Amino acid sequence: MAKHHLDPQYLDPNYEPVVNRSGNTPFGDILAARMQRRTIMKGSVARPWPA
Repeated sequence: MAKHHLDPQYLDPNYEPVVNRSGNTPFGDILAARMQRRTIMKGSVARPWPA
């Protein structure tokens, strides 16, 4: 395929096409939810000594 036939969005280095057509939750969504839970749990831990 010649370069003049490429879709311009493919030339953008930050473009990621949707490739998950399975209906499963994308890994990025799972990771974001896990990190959010970790942040909440980390903030809720009581410290026995002054910080």
